[in-house]
Amino acid sequence: MVKVSIIIPVYNAEKYLKQCLESLVRQTEQNMEIICVDDGSTDHSFDILKDYSTKYEYISVLSQSNMGAAVARNKGIQQAKGEYLLFLDADDFFEPDLVEATYEKAKEQQLDILIFEADEYDNQTGKLRLTNRFLNDKLLPAKEIFSKEDIPDIIFNITIPCPWNKLFLKEFVLEKGIEFQNLKRSNDIFFVFTGIAKAERIGTLKRAFIHYRVNNEESLQANNTQSPLLFYEAFKALKMELEASGIYSMLEKSFANVALRNCIYILHSLKGIQQFKELYEQLNHHILEEFSIIGHGQEYFYNALDYKNMRRITEISYDEYLFLRVADVKNAYKNYKEKNPKQSDIKKELKDIKKELKESNKEQEKNKKKIEEQKKELDRLKKIENSNSYKIGKKITAIPNAVRKKMK
Repeated sequence: MVKVSIIIPVYNAEKYLKQCLESLVRQTEQNMEIICVDDGSTDHSFDILKDYSTKYEYISVLSQSNMGAAVARNKGIQQAKGEYLLFLDADDFFEPDLVEATYEKAKEQQLDILIFEADEYDNQTGKLRLTNRFLNDKLLPAKEIFSKEDIPDIIFNITIPCPWNKLFLKEFVLEKGIEFQNLKRSNDIFFVFTGIAKAERIGTLKRAFIHYRVNNEESLQANNTQSPLLFYEAFKALKMELEASGIYSMLEKSFANVALRNCIYILHSLKGIQQFKELYEQLNHHILEEFSIIGHGQEYFYNALDYKNMRRITEISYDEYLFLRVADVKNAYKNYKEKNPKQSDIKKELKDIKKELKESNKEQEKNKKKIEEQKKELDRLKKIENSNSYKIGKKITAIPNAVRKKMK
């Protein structure tokens, strides 16, 4: 039996695809299959895939017409012959023992899901940086194999909802009927968190096997502006699934915290003022309340900054929020510069926020001019009403009006 089925959605990834595939064909464990699903690429990605599939018999290529990564992954699941499933991205690259080490750990402990670490590969500088956001070992329970019952208040907070730093038992996925949600973005939230909520045996491996490419303008993560509310659809579906399974109340605190983290992250990643305003108003109008975020004190939340921003959203207008955010980023940049005098990673973010604030001010100026014009028109009408000619005309027309009323 094939040990691991690797499923990779591919869309216009020619720039990084060879590096991705080379790191996989050099794996120390060769009892695997690699299912690449071309999502209607318009570059040379499909040609690269066909070339590799002729060289390596364990690589197969499926095609679809730009239906998105979710559909591609679900299609891969249907074709998979492996005992475990591994979902990877075409622009990342991997350690040579990724398959061997993760499979052995999962098999040894008979896990439904294995979560492991990853590092960030800066596409601009070529440097690697280890971070705990992919696997927060400080939140893990003492026992090696755990489930939601062991850490219900933080079960969703030990990792982020990316599928590529997790190994899933195929039998578990099929038995629970878990699929990727058909969204252009945020389609992994439902799959990953539903899996974590329903798994009876979760384990971890504290080593980075994935080199996750960041500062890549071509990735979906760099294009939140195109679909700022898709994450809401994902969390709404997750909440409904948890409620239907009778486990939402148990996991409500963890759900509220991870939902708030994503709300703030998406809001702060938006570049356009209209998208920012739209999401801000939706958060204030219903999303925060719908996701059980409103109505709790600061002690309920694990991220103090998220709590502060949530309070601001419910108490002030979006342009006031932008103004305060500029101040926050300025302070963060000042502190960062003191600690890292040769680095200026926050500069770009500050520039973007200043631009958003400038656009907001322009919009306010337009509204102000409209109000002033309306006020002038009102003053003009009042002057006419108070003029002698208007009063005389009113008296003259009063007599015929009275006669018409009597005739009626």
